[in-house]
Amino acid sequence: MGFAQWQAMTRDAQETARAMLSIKDREVGGWRGLLAVPPGSALDGVIQAFYHGTDIPLELPFFALLHFASGMLLERRTRIVGNATNCYADLWTVVLAPSGAGKTFAHNILANASPVKSTFPEVNSGARFIEAFKQHNFGLWFQDEIAQKLKQIETPNSPLADIKEYMLRAYGYDKIERSTKKETINIETPCIGVLGLNTPDSFLRSLSPDSLMYGFAQRFAVLWAERDPKRPMRDFPLYNAQALGDAARKAFDQLRAPPIPEAYKVGDDAETAFREAFGLLCDGAALPESFFRRILFRAFKYAALYHFILGKVSDTLDAEDIGWGARASTLHLNDMRRILAETKAGE
Repeated sequence: MGFAQWQAMTRDAQETARAMLSIKDREVGGWRGLLAVPPGSALDGVIQAFYHGTDIPLELPFFALLHFASGMLLERRTRIVGNATNCYADLWTVVLAPSGAGKTFAHNILANASPVKSTFPEVNSGARFIEAFKQHNFGLWFQDEIAQKLKQIETPNSPLADIKEYMLRAYGYDKIERSTKKETINIETPCIGVLGLNTPDSFLRSLSPDSLMYGFAQRFAVLWAERDPKRPMRDFPLYNAQALGDAARKAFDQLRAPPIPEAYKVGDDAETAFREAFGLLCDGAALPESFFRRILFRAFKYAALYHFILGKVSDTLDAEDIGWGARASTLHLNDMRRILAETKAGE
C-alpha cells in the first residue's frame, strides 16, 4: 500500500467515524438506539417489528439479537484479530428493564428463531459450573434475574464463589483448571457469551458499589431500558407472537446467508476509525478510565457483529463496521454514567 493510498484511507476512516457518531436518531419514534441500527439490516427488521407491534423497550430485542448473532460467530470460533486486539465475539451484557416490560418474552421470540441456543444450564456449585463450562465452551448463557446470581458469585464462601475466578479467567480467555479426587478438568481457551436480564431496582440493590466499580460485575456492559411514552401499554392489549417470530426468523435467515470466516482481520482504516471514535467519545465521557476502555474495546466485537449483520463477505473489518460498533458502545457509556450515579446516590 502506497503512502498516498494510506493517507486517503486514513481520511476516509476519520470521516466515517465522525459521521457515524454524529448522525441523528432515525425517526421511528426517536428511540435512542436507532443510531446503532443499520437501515434494511436483519437487526432493523426485528426492531421495526417490535416497535410497531409491542410496547416492549427496544433495547431488549436489540441485544437479544446481538447475543444470538454473537453465538453464531462463537459456534465457528471466529477470532477478531488486529494490531491492538485478539478476541472473540463474546458479549457479556446485562439489560435492565422494569417489571412487566416483556424481558423474557422478547428474549424468547429471538431464542426460538435463532439457529444457536443459550444452553448453559443453571448450576448450584463451582464444581458443577466448570463441568457445564467444559461442555458448553464457546456457547451462550442466558440468565434471568442475573443480579442474584452475580451477588452469590461475589459473596465469599457461597456455593458459587469459585465461579468468580473462573469467569475472570474466561474474560481474558485464560486457561481454567479444577482438580478433584476423581479428575482434573481443563479448559484451554474458555469463552462464553452472556446475556442477563434484571429490573433496575433489584440490580442496584443486589450489587455493592465496590462490585460495580472495581469487581467482577464491572466486566458486564449494562443497558438501562425504559418504557417508551410514545408506545403506551394501552395501545397493545395483545402481542402478535406469530408476526414477531416471523420477523425474527427472517432476520436469522439473512444472517445465515454470508459465509463466516475463521477470523475477521481489523483493517488499517478500521483501526484509524477506532482511534478517531475513541478520541471523540473520550471528551466528556465522565467515566472512570477502566470503564471507558472496557466499553470502547467492545467496539471491535460489535464491529465484527455489524460486519456479519450487514452481510459483508469480506474477512476484513472496515471503518464503517467500527463506526456502527462505536455507536452501539455509546449506549453503554451513557447508561453506565447513570448507573454509577444511582449507585453513589444510594451509598
